[in-house]
Amino acid sequence: MMRMKTRNYSNRFGLKRRGFFALGVALACIVQAAFAASPDQVAGEMQARVAKSLEEYNRTVARIAEEKAPLVRKVGELENANIGYRSQLNEYKRISTEGKDEIDRLSADLQELEAQSDYIHRILEEYLLKFESRIQLAEDQKFKAQLTEIRTSIDEGGSNIEEILGLYTRAIDLGMARQEEIIGGYSFPGRAINQEGDLLEGDIAVFGPTAYFNSSGSDVSGMLRFHSGTIEPQVVAFSGSQASDLSGLITSKEGLVPLDSSLGNALSLDDADLSTLDHIKQGGVVGYFILALGGVALLLSLIKLGDLNRFALTSPSDLQEVTDTASSEGVEQGLAKASEIPGVVGEMIQMGVRNISANAVLLEEMMLSVILKNRPDMERFLPFLAITAASAPLLGLLGTVVGMIKTFALITVFGTGDPKALSSGISEALVTTELGLIVAIPTLVLHGLFTRMVKSRVGMMEQIAFDFVKMASSKNENQ
Repeated sequence: MMRMKTRNYSNRFGLKRRGFFALGVALACIVQAAFAASPDQVAGEMQARVAKSLEEYNRTVARIAEEKAPLVRKVGELENANIGYRSQLNEYKRISTEGKDEIDRLSADLQELEAQSDYIHRILEEYLLKFESRIQLAEDQKFKAQLTEIRTSIDEGGSNIEEILGLYTRAIDLGMARQEEIIGGYSFPGRAINQEGDLLEGDIAVFGPTAYFNSSGSDVSGMLRFHSGTIEPQVVAFSGSQASDLSGLITSKEGLVPLDSSLGNALSLDDADLSTLDHIKQGGVVGYFILALGGVALLLSLIKLGDLNRFALTSPSDLQEVTDTASSEGVEQGLAKASEIPGVVGEMIQMGVRNISANAVLLEEMMLSVILKNRPDMERFLPFLAITAASAPLLGLLGTVVGMIKTFALITVFGTGDPKALSSGISEALVTTELGLIVAIPTLVLHGLFTRMVKSRVGMMEQIAFDFVKMASSKNENQ
């Protein structure tokens, strides 16, 4: 609006400048003519020019007045329009501020609704996961198809919240219907695997956390438990009255059946409680070799006990009696008396009696030679026991390595998802180590015991030889 006023004043001042310029030009012409002509001529010419200039000035003023009115009206219209535009601008600013506040409020509401939606989604997803994982393993045959369809539809549902909530609602309805059925127990057609691995058709009865099976084509009835590697559970068959009671429970909805409070763990423990023969079989070829080595060591230990009985010692009184008899009654009587002493000790004393008249050094050497002669028999089998005690743990370690190699081979084929598939290799690894220690420890103890007994017997026999030489020398000196 101010710019329009400034332009109007500029036009007005321009018109005045042009009028003054024309008046100046006229005065200049008059002055020039005055110097060139007479005063009267100059005066006349000046009046004429002044009149002409005034006439032109009046026309200019009239034109200005004529142009001024439309311009003033136009300025007024523009000022009024400007006032309207300012009102519209203020209204738009107010609407924009209110809209921004509304958008902020709606954004906060949207965030809150999204948080609530995420919470509800997590709760429903947790419910679905628990429903899938906590149903009885036998019920998987009944609910698997529906749960798979719901899960697949949820995964493919994308961002359609209404459709996803509808699928979760189906899962909840399915769970509620199961809760109503399971309160008193219920049955449905299903399949199970028997002990031989055959697939049987029949009826499955679910009572609390326990499931039972009654086959339709055979007389197999029993409790269901997890069977690794198959979708269907395995039936542990009942016998006698328990089987008939279970059949009556499924057909007539009444009956007495055993209840496993351990939820199948007791059955698993029974399977894990292997016999001694089955336990040994888990050791494989290396386990058999360790047991064979241990059996040989046991047999040789028994033989070694018999050998040590041949080296029984004698009492000092018997030794004195033999010495007295040989000195007083002669060598023959002394040999007869010495022959009553059994074993190597008797043989050594007989050697002393035969050479009782020899000097002490020679007599001692002759008696000790009997000990040296029989010492290999006293120490026989001891090296084998020592080798067995040292090699049995190494064989157990060999079995451990073989079992671990087998385990890793099974992992390559089956992966780590089924621990039961890996149990054979791990069992072989551990059982061979166990067998190796079982053989090595007693063998080591027996070897140490026998070695100590041999050294003790040798020492006692040497002492008997020394005593006999001393007695014989004393008798020879007295004679």
